[in-house]
Amino acid sequence: MIWYSEIDDLRFETRKVGIFRDGSFGLADANTERGGLWLSEKPLPSFADIAAQSEFDPEAIDEIEFEAVWEQAIAHFSANDD
Repeated sequence: MIWYSEIDDLRFETRKVGIFRDGSFGLADANTERGGLWLSEKPLPSFADIAAQSEFDPEAIDEIEFEAVWEQAIAHFSANDD
């Protein structure tokens, strides 16, 4: 699974996208929870603390890349809404 989290200055998630192994998506923001994802109620650990955990391989991305993933997740749900 791949997680993308947009965080604020206090390290709280503002938006999150998850891409699961089967290619499905989850997304969450202050108003939306789709695909089994939700925003953490606690601030995220530092990048170094996350990297120190062997099950994670964090990578910083810029706003443009996050926005592209966010839009991809929104498109996924829009295409699958009946």
